[in-house]
Amino acid sequence: MSNQSFLNDFITFKKFISTKLIMIIYALGAIYITISGISTIFRKRETFFGIRSGISDQVLLGLVILVLGNLVWRVICEGAIVLFGIHDSLTSIEKEIKKKNEITGTHGLNFAHQNNREKSIEMEKKGIEEREAELDKELKNKKDANFLKY
Repeated sequence: MSNQSFLNDFITFKKFISTKLIMIIYALGAIYITISGISTIFRKRETFFGIRSGISDQVLLGLVILVLGNLVWRVICEGAIVLFGIHDSLTSIEKEIKKKNEITGTHGLNFAHQNNREKSIEMEKKGIEEREAELDKELKNKKDANFLKY
């Protein structure tokens, strides 16, 4: 049954394989960047837009590709993995909430939150009723005051 559940989650995009895939892509990219950096260091001097580059320029460029290239590539892949990790965390939180809702019989709100909401609505109604009574009293006093003037 777990294979069927995994297949269902996979088909409906509830389960991602991207994390493992990103790790494989990272390894391939790191190998490519490393080879590119090393080949740049040992490459014959070539002209770059008509300017002949020196050996030290190529060594420096190769080292930059080797170090910064791998570092930037690592950060990009880690960022993608973090996004998928956030998705996995949110999915597990959603499953936990659904389990708790099934146990308690609520849909989206737990009992404590629902009770607090009902209490705050009652307090608002009570406050409105009190304010209406105050306004009625003020209005009556003004009418009485106006009646006494005449």
